[in-house]
Amino acid sequence: DAVTSILSSRFDREKCEFGLAGRGFYFAERITKADEYTIESNGLCCVIVCRVLLGHVNVCADANWSRDKNQSLEDSVCKTGDYDSVMVDRERSRDTFREFVVYDTARCLPLFVVWYKRWTHGRRGSP
Repeated sequence: DAVTSILSSRFDREKCEFGLAGRGFYFAERITKADEYTIESNGLCCVIVCRVLLGHVNVCADANWSRDKNQSLEDSVCKTGDYDSVMVDRERSRDTFREFVVYDTARCLPLFVVWYKRWTHGRRGSP
């Protein structure tokens, strides 16, 4: 499963998909955001709780995204070295969530694996 793969590969950037801020490791400060990416298996969902060292953060609250913008966010960390991480502030631009992206495995420290059941309005099911 995804959790075993992530933990055994120690956050292998080559296995990352190209996301909103390029190819990196995405983290959320709210479980409700992390839950959007989980896949239920045998009635349980799983998240990895991590300590993430953000360093100097490139904050982006632009609601107008393009593939060029995605690449420039990744480049601001990986190529120019101006920043250590990216925060995509969709909380500010779209009133949803903030996502944090790092591109260096040394900045990700898994602390816990949490298994849980989804509950919606007192009943088990999808959020």
